[in-house]
Amino acid sequence: MKELKSKDKNYQSDWYDKNKKALSDKRKQAYKDNPELQKQARIRARQQREKMKNVKPKLETVKYKGKHYSLYSIHSVAIIVNKTNQTLKAWEAKNITPPALVVNRTRYYTVRQVELLKRYVDSVTEQKRIENNDLMFKNWSA
Repeated sequence: MKELKSKDKNYQSDWYDKNKKALSDKRKQAYKDNPELQKQARIRARQQREKMKNVKPKLETVKYKGKHYSLYSIHSVAIIVNKTNQTLKAWEAKNITPPALVVNRTRYYTVRQVELLKRYVDSVTEQKRIENNDLMFKNWSA
């Protein structure tokens, strides 16, 4: 019975991998063609942003290998660096940032890691600002 479940899992995963692009294109087209869907998405995004304004990042005490550590969850880090959880996970997947400590399926970061991540985000933001200013001045005389 376990083997059958394993095959089912692989079948679903394989099917999704084969159809991922088509499903994504279909979703994007539905969003593009349906103003009501766009409106609902904007409302949900606004509600989420408002909700996030009231959340304060906090250090959590996490037990790992018999010891207790004060760590930030990925959610708290996302608030601190003003990015989404998905962005932080994507950076980890692309090896932009080192992997976080995972305890009970939750990513955690040390205070030092958060400081470094904040410096990285600030430097990227500053670099983009400089590039945008350069572009603006290049087109100034045009």
